[in-house]
Amino acid sequence: MKNLFKFVLAFALILSVFTSFSTSTTEAASYTSYKLNPKKVYTYHYSGPEGTDETYTAKYVKKYKKGDLWLIGETYEVWEEDKNGLRIGTKDSDYDDVLWYDYIPYPVKKGNKWKDADGVTIKITSTSKTIKTKAGTFKNCIAVDGGGYATFYYAKGIGLVYIETKSGYIQELVKLKNK
Repeated sequence: MKNLFKFVLAFALILSVFTSFSTSTTEAASYTSYKLNPKKVYTYHYSGPEGTDETYTAKYVKKYKKGDLWLIGETYEVWEEDKNGLRIGTKDSDYDDVLWYDYIPYPVKKGNKWKDADGVTIKITSTSKTIKTKAGTFKNCIAVDGGGYATFYYAKGIGLVYIETKSGYIQELVKLKNK
């Protein structure tokens, strides 16, 4: 169950994008970003009905191909974003490759639906949720229904702030600090 949660967390973090606006060398982005902010360090707490109680951090490592490489707990993830959306993947430790598993298409709109890599229907159910965590209160979060298994909440310019699964597991942003 712990590995399943880590996968869900990775999925959520990929969906979570933490920078208000992203700029490239050629032009400013014309979209609101939900990816993780490389200038921040994120601390998450994960708990569940079976007594699960774990805390881990997400730290920016470096630019990687077209995205950002993050160390999330003990897993390396790549967060890549452009005007078409945010995608998240796990960096393969044996090869210089990324196994993409999540995607949020832009522009973000309530009711948007798409299929994930496994064919599961994902849907944005809200663009105006207020989420309170130990790290603060985040307004106008998007709520992403992960196929009925979990709901992921992303804040503009911050990224993933909260996950709640149908089986009672919770992942919460408990600390957000500058590097």
